[in-house]
Amino acid sequence: MKRRGFLAAIVAAVCPPFTPSWKRSLGYGWCGKCGRTWDKVEHHVTWFRFNASRAPAEGCFALCQECWCCLETPEARMPHYRELWVQWGSRPDVKWEEFERAVLAEGAGCGTSGAPVSRVLLGSPRHGRV
Repeated sequence: MKRRGFLAAIVAAVCPPFTPSWKRSLGYGWCGKCGRTWDKVEHHVTWFRFNASRAPAEGCFALCQECWCCLETPEARMPHYRELWVQWGSRPDVKWEEFERAVLAEGAGCGTSGAPVSRVLLGSPRHGRV
């Protein structure tokens, strides 16, 4: 293996978000912490908008369920949501305050059963939006 390829393999193993795009599943986004694509892992939905009856209307997912539980506090998760919000820069209708409020409202990690404190949906859209 050439030196550059070897270094790329080391970086990909240690930092999955830096895994070359050709090694990821085409057309899928990925977890901001572990780098696994949404076709391989269950995502955690954070609802940031609700309709008049308080039913979830719009949400996002920056982390997979496993990483969301691993990062036990909203403060530990916040950088991953901030990064997703920055990626959404072309959407002026989504304010950072909405994201921040939603992440803080979710509270601490998983319950004693290992089940998430907030609601999780299966079947992922491509770009981290529900």
